[in-house]
Amino acid sequence: VGIPEEKLAGVFDTFSQVDETHARKYQGLGLGLGIVRELVAAMGGEIVMESEEGQGTGVYISLPFPVMTGRRHDGKRVIGHSGEQHHFLVAEDNPVNSALLQKMIESRGHTCTVVTNGRDVLEISGKFRAVLMDIQMPEMDGLEATKRIRNGESRLPAGIPIVAVTAHAMKEDRERIVAVGMDYYLEKPVSLKALDRFLTSLFESCNELQ
Repeated sequence: VGIPEEKLAGVFDTFSQVDETHARKYQGLGLGLGIVRELVAAMGGEIVMESEEGQGTGVYISLPFPVMTGRRHDGKRVIGHSGEQHHFLVAEDNPVNSALLQKMIESRGHTCTVVTNGRDVLEISGKFRAVLMDIQMPEMDGLEATKRIRNGESRLPAGIPIVAVTAHAMKEDRERIVAVGMDYYLEKPVSLKALDRFLTSLFESCNELQ
């Protein structure tokens, strides 16, 4: 909806509202942008907002980051043995989750193929470094697919590292994951930090459940 020019200067102030009437259409405490400004400042960055009433708003953030080592020529960070690029199989039926996981893997210098259920995992062929397997999927869930892989009932190597990607992190859930032969688990929502830990563990001391 845009912000009037005379209100623009105060939008980052704590408890400030563009519309301060009780009948305002957009609710809030006036804390969000104030917190954003503090976070950006704490990271040594800058934030700028420009807006035109009735047209829209643009927010621009500049943050300094150190140059990471172990990057390819295209600038992507590579986490892996000797900086090699690896290919992963992702089994996830939720398109948002699979797209996010794919982008995260690609941001670490690797590639992946995505399938949407356990049956497709059993039928796919290719050279994969590991399988990132959702537990709950249609047609065949991740636990059953893992059992069949370990029993040699798929085109994948029976000993391929398999990672449980799950929102369930209770002790009994971990015990089930171990029991079917999974090697590692990533708790949803998966973070880049957790993915980095997995990749490091995979290439340094593979096949140990964390």
